[in-house]
Amino acid sequence: MTDRLKDRALVAKLASIAAALILGTAYVFQFGFGYQPCALCYNQRYPYMVIIGLAVVASLLGWFQKAWYLAAQAALFATVSGYALYHVGVEQKWWAGPSSCTGGGTFEVPAGGFDLTAAMSETKIVMCDEVAWELLGISMAGYNFILSFGLMLLCLFALWKGKS
Repeated sequence: MTDRLKDRALVAKLASIAAALILGTAYVFQFGFGYQPCALCYNQRYPYMVIIGLAVVASLLGWFQKAWYLAAQAALFATVSGYALYHVGVEQKWWAGPSSCTGGGTFEVPAGGFDLTAAMSETKIVMCDEVAWELLGISMAGYNFILSFGLMLLCLFALWKGKS
């Protein structure tokens, strides 16, 4: 295996580990500290899950040095970046978010009637347009954007470097 392919495989492995750490951190915030995710937070998690699943398969089949694998990782990190940037924009009120988890949501009474007490005890909607946690003025979605965008660039650079 050439040095370039080894570098590509190393970047793919490190990006997979980073994805697992980022997703693991999200679950630590959720289950360890009680920060419940909103709908947009869940959307940001799914591509990480795919990256981790692909990494397991890649480790079994030796795909880490494949160019298409690194391109797939870059595309998945780009997807996370897009979701995260959209979420940051919703938090900052740059644009409207989904009505199901922002202040503009509506509520319809079910046909059989409505028990307010039961509904309040069963469901707590986490608002997508409220920042639950931040550090240095950056929300979790903001950090997710920074990390996923950086990992996307790293994967693209390794892919480009491997071609030359």
